[in-house]
Amino acid sequence: MVKRMVKFPLKMKNGAEVRTLEELRANADVESVMQYYFSGQLSRWCRAFNINELPEKITENNEMFVNRILETIGIELPAEDIHNYVNNNFGNSAEVKEVPDTDEEKITDDKEVKNRLKNIMDGEINLDDYKIEVTPIDDESGKIKKYRVCITNEKTEQYSRFVIPYEVDNDYTRELFEKDLYKKIKYALENAEKSIEFFNYKTGSLNVGDTFDFGSYNGEPIKWKILRKSNDSIYIISAGVLCWKQFHNNSNSGSNNWTNSDIRKWLNEEFYSNAFTENEKEKIGTVESDKVTLLSKEEAESLMTEEERVCDFWGSMWWLRSAYPDDSYYVWYVCGNGTLEYDDVNIKFGVRPALNLKL
Repeated sequence: MVKRMVKFPLKMKNGAEVRTLEELRANADVESVMQYYFSGQLSRWCRAFNINELPEKITENNEMFVNRILETIGIELPAEDIHNYVNNNFGNSAEVKEVPDTDEEKITDDKEVKNRLKNIMDGEINLDDYKIEVTPIDDESGKIKKYRVCITNEKTEQYSRFVIPYEVDNDYTRELFEKDLYKKIKYALENAEKSIEFFNYKTGSLNVGDTFDFGSYNGEPIKWKILRKSNDSIYIISAGVLCWKQFHNNSNSGSNNWTNSDIRKWLNEEFYSNAFTENEKEKIGTVESDKVTLLSKEEAESLMTEEERVCDFWGSMWWLRSAYPDDSYYVWYVCGNGTLEYDDVNIKFGVRPALNLKL
């Protein structure tokens, strides 16, 4: 039986990048799973395994809600982990009780919701970019049964949604309910800000020479520097050397031809597959048919000064993709002082990937 696998991994706290249900169940932690749930990525991931409907929070307390999500996917985690996650992130409600027979003012006003959020947010998120819809849902008797929250950003087409039951009584008061509600909205907004769907909007204000984070390598964000910008794309290079590799092992046949090189194969297969999420990959264009490339000799000379080519520390050398024409085993590279030289393809020099990103 063929094991089903998705194209993009979910990264857990233990560092595992899971692509199958079996891997997820073996490595899952509640914080990672719920973060992907609120961002909407978990739903897309699960659809690859015919899990099409993750539960919404309707008539249960917070711990029961988290448990239902985990049970739907077949994840078993210690009850203590779930309890601690719920209490640390958005509190826990008591067991479902009868809603008091009182007329409650409904929370619907977008302006009022944003005013309340400003008091608990750190100011880094521009709430004006979002439309926050808080909709009360009544039961058959006309009492509020739950609230549905939809958060959208029209600039980036980012969308997230969740439901919270309205379960107030003498112990779980309206004040506590609102506190939990706004904590959940804050949590959803923070996750939305981390989403790559906002990449277009954020990088639109960056210019040549600016740096920003995109993707990750060995568990750390990759910082990139913009070398060239047009109306619809930016050409970027990693701000530092990510690793050290041979350009090509000539015992594998071939020579200094970029097209057939080991380093090109690694960049466009292993590196590309693991360094970027599926959403991030959608933003990556091509450079002469490659998703990931190295700078050519001409690009290094025209897009960077000698001083700008000095990387990390004096003495750090990194590969270019251009072959030295007079020898089939030599390739150009950048010396530690920023000048250009050439050497044998078997030497290990630094790797600074380059990408063309769509705006």
